[in-house]
Amino acid sequence: MGVVEGRAAPALAGGFAVDRAGHIRLSAQTTLVRQPHTNGQRTDVRGRGRVVSSGKEILPGYDDSPAQPRYDVVYLLDDRGWFYRYSHLQTIDPAVQPGAQIRMGQKVGVLGKEGGSGGWSHLHFDITSRQPSGLWGIQEGYAFIWEAYQRQYTPRIIAVARPHHFVFAGEKVVLDGSKSWSAAGRVAQYDWTFTDGTSASGSKVERTYSQSGEYSEILKITDTRGEVDYDFAIVLVIDKSAADRLPPTIHPAFAPTLNIRVVKSDGNVDQHAKDGYAVTQHRFARPGHYVVRVERTNEREQTAIGHLHVPVEVGNSNAVK
Repeated sequence: MGVVEGRAAPALAGGFAVDRAGHIRLSAQTTLVRQPHTNGQRTDVRGRGRVVSSGKEILPGYDDSPAQPRYDVVYLLDDRGWFYRYSHLQTIDPAVQPGAQIRMGQKVGVLGKEGGSGGWSHLHFDITSRQPSGLWGIQEGYAFIWEAYQRQYTPRIIAVARPHHFVFAGEKVVLDGSKSWSAAGRVAQYDWTFTDGTSASGSKVERTYSQSGEYSEILKITDTRGEVDYDFAIVLVIDKSAADRLPPTIHPAFAPTLNIRVVKSDGNVDQHAKDGYAVTQHRFARPGHYVVRVERTNEREQTAIGHLHVPVEVGNSNAVK
């Protein structure tokens, strides 16, 4: 595994789209709105934005803005006065300089696991805007990302078992798959498979965990046409009597996926492999939906469990890493 080349369309509050070359973009329908904190510099939200900070450099006059310069972070600004943060970049494109205009589809940088990434390659993206209180706050982006994904990929079915849960051992947890969606109009069946080998049905189920660790519970949904999809409810369980002894976590991923181009990363945690990951390779003999389980255990015998949903299409003989 490693990092992927990331491109984005700033100045559009519309979430992500990934093209066939693996470029990460934003996608949305927006209109021009004048808002404060653009320092009188108008930016066209129909596909353009302004770079406020790039790495440790920031435009003059933005010291009291949400932009917080860091070597692996880029902040962009649209005409609404919304700030867009791209974090954990391995490299930032040389053209992305404070004050520069940036257009839809332009390369921002290469994704990595720099800064406080937790040791795994991903893009931390958020939007900050003025809240009704007048203070800066995070603008919820889930709806934008959902719409952008729908537009680009026109999926037939999407399983949703989020959000993640953070609880103490013995506390009740409600796992919720009711946000799942089908183009057929209705999800006919919700099937859960738990890490302890038990199972249940229904859009919502209750669980308790007696041992600390990271758990990944499998949700499989089936719609009225027989289409299926999978998602995983992540539950991080802490022992209240030893809250400082955090269990391990795990972030499994696979490639190729969505045709994202994978390149090497030097890693910044325990180096299990040259690129910082414990890598295995498998070739699936037949098309279908595969659920892969991945585990790691620390010196205190606390276990982290993760899952991957690997859809294998007809004629795709590529090995998965």
